[in-house]
Amino acid sequence: MIRIILFLAQSLIIFYLLVPFVSYVLVTIQRLLGMGITKDVPITKKYSFAAIVCAHQQYTFIEPLVDSLKKQVYKNVHIYVVADKIREDLSHLNGPGITILKPTEDLNAKTKSIYFAIENFVEPHDALSVFDADNLVHPEYFSLMNQHFNRGFKVVQGRIAPKNLNTDAACMDAANETYYTFIDKFSRPKLGLSSGIWGLGFAMDVEIFKKVEFDVYLSGFDKKLQATVITLVDKIWYEPQAIVFDEKTSTGEGLIQQRSKWLYGYFRYARLGLNVIANGIAKFSFDKIYYGINHMRPPLVIKFPAVAIFLLLDFIFYPPLGIFLLCCVAAFFVSFILIILTYANDKRVVRVLPKIPQFVMLQLLAILKVRKAAKHTHTQHTHAVFIEEVMAEIKPYEQ
Repeated sequence: MIRIILFLAQSLIIFYLLVPFVSYVLVTIQRLLGMGITKDVPITKKYSFAAIVCAHQQYTFIEPLVDSLKKQVYKNVHIYVVADKIREDLSHLNGPGITILKPTEDLNAKTKSIYFAIENFVEPHDALSVFDADNLVHPEYFSLMNQHFNRGFKVVQGRIAPKNLNTDAACMDAANETYYTFIDKFSRPKLGLSSGIWGLGFAMDVEIFKKVEFDVYLSGFDKKLQATVITLVDKIWYEPQAIVFDEKTSTGEGLIQQRSKWLYGYFRYARLGLNVIANGIAKFSFDKIYYGINHMRPPLVIKFPAVAIFLLLDFIFYPPLGIFLLCCVAAFFVSFILIILTYANDKRVVRVLPKIPQFVMLQLLAILKVRKAAKHTHTQHTHAVFIEEVMAEIKPYEQ
């Protein structure tokens, strides 16, 4: 029995190591052959979108974000600013298509802010998009979301791009994000699979969002969200040109706090992947089975200690398997570097690659703070700029 468990565990680790390499090769072949280009569809409906701004104690960022939302090319959008634990006056932001919501009691949770906005909708909306206070939104964001909703999608994830690359920590954060964007979002729809969802920058049918039951209001909002939503829709799309600019963490301490919260969310919600796999089996859906397996993928700081243990066991009991596992590790590192070199849109992100071991050390330190992650509220940010400033730096994403 123990041998079977070890075999299955090692098989999963090998699968996770090979996914980036196989995905990169297949997407590259697609690009070379000119395949996988999305065709325009007739716009038969102008969907009503609710843009929900979850602003917790971050007064400085609200005006730039609202400004970027007001500059959307697509106009059937109503902006809801949930000013949680913000005492400053926001009346200067009032105007057509904007509702400022100030809870009478502090919410201290993103999910509570979203539901508070839903409960105070001034009109029925077809879909909602969620943003953090430190975000900025590309002018074409909602135009692109409307196009995909006209294609029949109920959930569309946009691209998260760095708003700042002012420190090594921010660049390492952006490199990590580039890697996960490729394997979880960009590559999957190109291979006929559903995109993953992050905790911001997505458009989702309101009624589908309401079906997600959040049992706690701590870290892991996106893990719970995607594990539920994938069982309710046929496919989740990804649109790389629907860009949301997000502030990257500028300090090592900030990265540790951020990663500890993500690790907390992983440990709490990884088991939901089994529900997704079961749903996929019941519906004969490879997409959902694959989604569920990837939902349970361990973070790198857990994966590689496991790899080290398996390598030791393999070279003691069955060296050929150890050699194969080493090849898989090599394929992983090659694909990681290739993904950053191909899809990072700023040379500063590429230049930080030699410092990735520092990033790994910060993640190891984050494990020590996982138990405290439940007490964390929001990552602090400081980089307040307007949309025009970051638009000058953005480059087209590889299709």
